[in-house]
Amino acid sequence: MAPLPWITRGERVVAKDSPLFADVANRPLRALLTESGYDPDASPFPGLMGPVFNVKAFGTFADTAATRAAFATAFAAVAAAGGGTVWVPRATYTFNIASDSDTLLLPSNCDMLCEPGTILRWGQLGSPLFAAVNKENINIVGPIFEWNGTLVDVAGGTAGRFGQSMNINNRDYCCHVLSLGSNNVRIVRSTSRTQGDAPTLATQAFVIFGGFYPSTDGTSNTGNGMEDCKIDDVIQGCLTINQHNFRFENIASRRFPGDNPIGGGVGTNGHLFYNSWSATPQRSQNITIRDITDFGVPFGTIDASRADTSIQAKAIDGGIITGVLSRRPTGLFSFDGTINCRITNSALIIPTATVGGQAGISCSTSFDGVGMADCTMEGITVILPDNTDRPALSVNGMQRCQISMYVSASHTTESIGSVTLNNSCIDNIVRVDYLARTINSVQPGKATTTSHRNQFYVNLVGQNHKVRPFAEDGCLDNVMQVRDNVIGKWTEKSWWVTEANSPAMGYESIKKSKVYRIGTSTNPTTTLQLPRAGVWVGTVQIIEASGAHLRGGFYRIVWDAGALQSVELLGTQWTVGASPPSVLNLAVSAAGVVTVTTTAPNAAWDIVYDFQSLGNNRYADY
Repeated sequence: MAPLPWITRGERVVAKDSPLFADVANRPLRALLTESGYDPDASPFPGLMGPVFNVKAFGTFADTAATRAAFATAFAAVAAAGGGTVWVPRATYTFNIASDSDTLLLPSNCDMLCEPGTILRWGQLGSPLFAAVNKENINIVGPIFEWNGTLVDVAGGTAGRFGQSMNINNRDYCCHVLSLGSNNVRIVRSTSRTQGDAPTLATQAFVIFGGFYPSTDGTSNTGNGMEDCKIDDVIQGCLTINQHNFRFENIASRRFPGDNPIGGGVGTNGHLFYNSWSATPQRSQNITIRDITDFGVPFGTIDASRADTSIQAKAIDGGIITGVLSRRPTGLFSFDGTINCRITNSALIIPTATVGGQAGISCSTSFDGVGMADCTMEGITVILPDNTDRPALSVNGMQRCQISMYVSASHTTESIGSVTLNNSCIDNIVRVDYLARTINSVQPGKATTTSHRNQFYVNLVGQNHKVRPFAEDGCLDNVMQVRDNVIGKWTEKSWWVTEANSPAMGYESIKKSKVYRIGTSTNPTTTLQLPRAGVWVGTVQIIEASGAHLRGGFYRIVWDAGALQSVELLGTQWTVGASPPSVLNLAVSAAGVVTVTTTAPNAAWDIVYDFQSLGNNRYADY
């Protein structure tokens, strides 16, 4: 397209086919650009290339029908010219989009440039306000999309949205901008909000700011994106399917909808960014998500089932996610079928306790059985408020990933702030700097349900820690190395194991307590039969009846059904009181019988075992 001739100072310019309407242009830029070394004829300069059509020249704007007609005519003029700019002066434009035939269709090679303060207002479910269908090279710059609809329970279907069966939680939705089978469509410096910037649950429905979908035949699209946008009051800020080279950058959000009683829970499980897949599953590729601030303040309540993380990066092959700061109480990241991605320098900071939400970072396996593979997460921070009962990380199907994170939590139960690899997590390396703000146990490394060969490296920050190692039966060859940043080595404070929580947490646990009346020359001995071969860890203590004197130790016992037997004291034995027993020894036989030998003064003593099966999993100091 040839460049538009340069306009001189004071020259009058009229919009195409509208000779009665004129703008006075003042663009003395050619000399300035030329003097700076820029050749405007050789390099396109956005905003100065192609014909400019002022939407005010195309209608009366007397009502919603006239407003829609003026925009449609301006876009038709751009299409007839082979491309150009629709200039939208500052005003409030109200639309009524009842069906696909009312949707404003964007042509290729079109910039819709809105003067700052321009409001585009509408409020219907179903068909989008703007749509680019199998087009390319479209920029929407500067408008405020303002929703003024009300809460309506409308079942989703194929009516509207250009034949696409698209809905959220089986409910109809509305979309400010729909890109369907289009390339190089960008939404820039734009805003989404509720009319008057004062949302209530009664005014909410399933609102999506930008929806980017593939062609009806499933062909992927490339070069689309949202940049420099403010996104409030929507169930999905950006919803993408089968996109390549998509960019979601420099985004800020204040609010998102809470729970509503109709429509299966309007406002349930939305995200600031959500990549998913269509009926023919394909991964999006080369996705960039950068510099995101999500203050995550819900209007309305949220319940414990909510899992609408700031970023839901499903079905992505190759991507960068960096600089995400979230205060959303329902979580930071969720993944599913995500491979070959790098996630860095991001944080979830929940300022106050809340009942809503799941793990800070979660991962499921709905796409192809792989939750996440060959990814790295570095510089991730999760700070939870007091007594907010959720794990910091809880993932399924993670394979060959490396994770480095900082967790700060206050505990009443071990699940708060835990780092858990569930369900077939294999060959992962997890490094955690862990700050527990209360004196209680922490569970910074946990493996469940056939999770194998994972390595946990845990650095305990501060002194108030009791670490509970955990791996279910069937989880093999997991290793945890723990270092207390203050103590610097294994001590009795580094490990804590209890019988009470074992069944619920999946342990196979054994515990035995026996009272002895011990004479001064007696060396009492007691035995314990291990129920099966494997690796067992736990405590053995001999405790005076009053509890004032004791000796104990934390041990790892290996019994390989006759082939190998060993007992290892992890750290040093601990004592309490002025007169603890002087000896506490353990041995294991080829038959799996653990023998405990001890000496004690003349008193009544308890010998207490507390062991858990770890399969072939190991825990050690580093």
